[in-house]
Amino acid sequence: KQTKRTAVFIIAIFCVLIGVAGLILPIIPGLVFLALALVIFSLFFPVIGDKMRHHSRHYPKLQDAIVRMEDWVRRTIGEI
Repeated sequence: KQTKRTAVFIIAIFCVLIGVAGLILPIIPGLVFLALALVIFSLFFPVIGDKMRHHSRHYPKLQDAIVRMEDWVRRTIGEI
């Protein structure tokens, strides 16, 4: 279980790095990878998820996208 948590955390850091590179390079979709990293980090740090939901409550489409991404990440990764 600890190995899985470590692997998922490394994947989140990798997504941040790709996201930052994507902000510089026009070929890579940087915002998608940064959003994915944010959702993965919210599994480790619940305060991040709370902040995401709090700041997106005024934007229903963004809120729906966050919920769908959270569900997809939880289905893909499973219990950590």
